[in-house]
Amino acid sequence: MKQALIIRAHSLKKPLVNIVNQAREQEFPIFLAVDESDFTFPNTVATKISLTTEKLGSLALPQVPNCFWLMGDYALYICRSELENYDYYWMIEQDVCVNFEKIELFFNLFADSRDDLLAPELEKIDSDWWTWTETMQPFVGQTWRCFFPVTRLSGRAIDYLYRRRISTFKYIEEMKAKGGSQLRVPNDEAFVSSELCEAGFSCKDLNFYEQDLYCRDTFRFRKPIPEIFFRNNPPDNRIYHPVVDDNDFIAVLKKRFQFLEQRHDMNRLKNETDYGKLGKLKDLIQKYFGPSAVNTLEQECPTLLNTWS
Repeated sequence: MKQALIIRAHSLKKPLVNIVNQAREQEFPIFLAVDESDFTFPNTVATKISLTTEKLGSLALPQVPNCFWLMGDYALYICRSELENYDYYWMIEQDVCVNFEKIELFFNLFADSRDDLLAPELEKIDSDWWTWTETMQPFVGQTWRCFFPVTRLSGRAIDYLYRRRISTFKYIEEMKAKGGSQLRVPNDEAFVSSELCEAGFSCKDLNFYEQDLYCRDTFRFRKPIPEIFFRNNPPDNRIYHPVVDDNDFIAVLKKRFQFLEQRHDMNRLKNETDYGKLGKLKDLIQKYFGPSAVNTLEQECPTLLNTWS
């Protein structure tokens, strides 16, 4: 089977350079699907596929705010239209670390898979996930979810999803014109998993093929991991997200913690300073960035003094 590796990017940071260099060691051709709204990527990093509003127009895909971020499947439709002769498309976001000695060892885990969707955190969800279930209820019987930083989709699955996106937008506009419910556009992680699972495509969680390939302590939406962590620890055959440039790490934490302080969300603040198997955030900062970085955060976010001590 013929596979392509797409790295979805929006900024030229060290984690992106790392994963591109690592990816060059394996046999799949590498493409960068890049949102150049704020930054023009050089052509020297990898073969570039620009994500533009003009291309959305040619595919009859509506432009909605932050569509290249909220709808990662848009990148798949554009890439599929320009790279038609592939059976499967891996898509990995730029802030992922595939922490294997060689990245080909990761891909080899799925060499015999003919599944249409491989994704982490693939599961059915109920009304507790109201934002996603609300957007998908008009279109499927059961809402599913997945997490989009690392996925693999078949060409036929992408083609099906593209048709369903068009139908979904058409229905939303028809309801609006009739003065009915103001339906919201489903995001990528609910739309892709729900549509494919409910239509009978073969869909599996990444951990189906390798238990503990990811866990909540290593692969999540929040709790950034600095790139220096991987330079100082051996490969453990897991995938990590989100990985940030060392130069951005403290600033990212500061912005997030100040936001939580303003909301007086102390429970979430406490949770986000506990990195589970990786240890306490304060200890990680002390180890890799020194006492001054700890002091800086405590001065900028004083609630931390009582939260992570």
